[in-house]
Amino acid sequence: MSIRKLVVKNYKSLRSFSVEFNRDLSVIVGNNEAGKSTILEAINLALTSQLNGRNIIYELSPFIFNEECVKDYIDDLKAGKKAIPPEILIELYFDNVDGYSELLGNNNSLRENAPGVFLQIKFNDEYVEEYRNYIKKPNEIRTVPVEYYEVKWYGFHHSTITYRSIPINVSLVDTS
Repeated sequence: MSIRKLVVKNYKSLRSFSVEFNRDLSVIVGNNEAGKSTILEAINLALTSQLNGRNIIYELSPFIFNEECVKDYIDDLKAGKKAIPPEILIELYFDNVDGYSELLGNNNSLRENAPGVFLQIKFNDEYVEEYRNYIKKPNEIRTVPVEYYEVKWYGFHHSTITYRSIPINVSLVDTS
């Protein structure tokens, strides 16, 4: 297996999740609605920047954010606290072997020097003025304003990546 570790923050049912995979075989087991499919979807998203077969920028929706983090964000707005718009982070750490050296760096949440990629969905500072007007009526806010968000897809080497930059092929088969 080439993926050594997965870190996920605020993606669907995964508020803060991390797992280290076995080099030879990893099995994901859990009850219904525990997040097994979400883990696979997160891996696919970090490797392809695609959700539901389309680039994630076209699939941005408040529903991909963890419900708990969205609730905390809205509660903070309503309480008059400084509410930071939530962000999604998915990081994949690869085995440090030949073929992955171009992705080697420490541009990751753990500051670990490793080859890997991350996908981040975060507030775009270019919309700060419009956003300030939006939050002036916090009691009217029901969800995350994804129209003010951007997607960043980077390697741990501090550079943007494309699908061709990643030396792993992925196929996500949805059996439903």
